Amino acid sequence: MKVDDDTKKKQIYSITAKGKLETALVNQEDFRRNNSFNPAVSPDGARVLFVSDQGVDDQGRHHNGIYLINADGTNLQRLTQNASDDIMPAWSPAEEGVVFFLSNRGGAYNVWRLKLSAGSK
Repeated sequence: MKVDDDTKKKQIYSITAKGKLETALVNQEDFRRNNSFNPAVSPDGARVLFVSDQGVDDQGRHHNGIYLINADGTNLQRLTQNASDDIMPAWSPAEEGVVFFLSNRGGAYNVWRLKLSAGSK
């Protein structure tokens, strides 16, 4: 993760094994104008969970949501959509297709569990 030189927003980058050829993981323009952070690579290396403040609630406030994208930058999906802050996604070490994250839904941060649907794999 680093700050984009143009937008000054946090972005997630992939690099080669030798540490060269930085490439932005998410290339959609609306994500470049917002922060993306807390990447978590799946155990098989094929997908990446991350947080972005790209989402906006009914009052126009930005909030953090959990997103999923293939490691090659394709198939971007929003996993959580609500007016709370969902942060720190992590892949379950014991259950395939299950992720955990923190959310302040209900006024206090708690750990939430989410089973990905077949279409999210």
